[in-house]
Amino acid sequence: MNQTDLTLMLAKSCELGQVLLTLLVLLGTLVAGTPEGDNSNKDNGLRPAFCLQPPYTGPCRAMFTRYFFNAVSGLCQTFTYGGCRRKQNNFRNEKECISTCGGRNRAQQNLATVLPEMLKS
Repeated sequence: MNQTDLTLMLAKSCELGQVLLTLLVLLGTLVAGTPEGDNSNKDNGLRPAFCLQPPYTGPCRAMFTRYFFNAVSGLCQTFTYGGCRRKQNNFRNEKECISTCGGRNRAQQNLATVLPEMLKS
């Protein structure tokens, strides 16, 4: 094997490495989704069905503050969770609720309420 053959093999392996790296990055992007999480249901205007369920405290007597998506108000709101028999519309924090069910947070809701009033003036 001469130097030219070795150089060609090295160039081909570098090209292959770049192609594999590019594919790996693309695959990672597809798997990870967007920074807000999986928005596949939000893109077509649909939410997961469990987002429409009412909050469920459960039979246990602990008192954990959790978030649920309120389908009537379109907001993620707090409720008290008893600690067992958790349903899917039960999130540890508001961000998780919003990214899953697409509700607005309180700041967005306040702005949506106040802004039209400000524009009237």
